[in-house]
Amino acid sequence: MKTILFADDDDDNSELLLELFTLLTYRAFRATNGRQLLDLAEKHVPNLIILDIEMPVMDGLETIQILRKDPRFQQLPILALTATALQGDREQFQKQGFTDCMSKPFTVPSLARMLSKFLD
Repeated sequence: MKTILFADDDDDNSELLLELFTLLTYRAFRATNGRQLLDLAEKHVPNLIILDIEMPVMDGLETIQILRKDPRFQQLPILALTATALQGDREQFQKQGFTDCMSKPFTVPSLARMLSKFLD
């Protein structure tokens, strides 16, 4: 079973993500900020990480910088999740170390396609 770690401080988004991950038979663990996600990454070997960009305590940009320094996570797919996606943001996120990005609000089909792209 594939494991997804995700960090999102929005409870509604997180509930939807957890339901979808369960329906698609992925094991998922949620953090509400980047610091918690780093702790989860120490405990679980993920196949994919999804990071909200704007979070309290530690945001997605700070978190990815730490993750990419760790050899275990240098090649791991890490997706940015953002409500502020603008033209050109995908390239900026990739320069920061993200594999790809998704915009909020996301649709279930678009999220399922993104997961399939990196987990199948």
